[in-house]
Amino acid sequence: MFLALREIIRAKTRFALLVAAVSLLVFLILTQQALQNGLISSFVGAIKRQSAPVLVYAVDGQRNLQGSVITPSLQKAIEDTPGVAEAGRIGQGTFTVVVGDAGKSNAALIGYEKPKLGGPDQLSSGRMPAAAGEAVGTSGDFKLGYRIRVVGPGRSVELSVVGLTENAQIQVTPTLFVAWPDYVAATHTSNPDAKTVPPSVIGVRPAPGVSDSTLTAEINRTSQDADALTRGQAAERAPGVAAVRNSGHENAVLEAAGWG
Repeated sequence: MFLALREIIRAKTRFALLVAAVSLLVFLILTQQALQNGLISSFVGAIKRQSAPVLVYAVDGQRNLQGSVITPSLQKAIEDTPGVAEAGRIGQGTFTVVVGDAGKSNAALIGYEKPKLGGPDQLSSGRMPAAAGEAVGTSGDFKLGYRIRVVGPGRSVELSVVGLTENAQIQVTPTLFVAWPDYVAATHTSNPDAKTVPPSVIGVRPAPGVSDSTLTAEINRTSQDADALTRGQAAERAPGVAAVRNSGHENAVLEAAGWG
């Protein structure tokens, strides 16, 4: 102990530089991790913050929320799986919108059939939609009272932001959570000829005594076309997330070695 103190006193400048270098390295690593987590939240925050404990994709969708399409037969197979207490349709798409008097931009819409199976799990302000044309938006992108028009060829849908939720973007895009009928109406603005609007995934709640992981395994055994994941798995295994995490780890190692 005394030897170390004597060495520090003898080489004050060298010790100060060493402390400064280590502190800077720690700061850079923490900053990088914060940026990485923010980027991942912008990609899949909506999956983490939606309320369904289990999400069932179509296998062909490769765990991409917008790329998955649930057929009526697959939906029935999911709903009839033992251990399923409740199931609801969830859709996701990217649409052209006009916010207030601003010009056109893009926004992602997540439509839920049941608020507890696909709606936002928590609000930072405002309330959940209670009537047609009401929406919950991501804070930082929208404000309470914002009027939004989803526009398409020859028609539009009006939405009003009545609630806000944090860290719930999808695909790094401003995101709105709406009830299923409003999602269907928005889809018809870009595709007026669509006769039906299929869900992207099915949100599922397990029966009492059945764990989320047990239910995902049972659903996957029921149908080879189903890809059931817990909410956490769906966020972690979404396309691109692993690449972002691995890139962050590699950069951190390089920085620690002095090569970053």
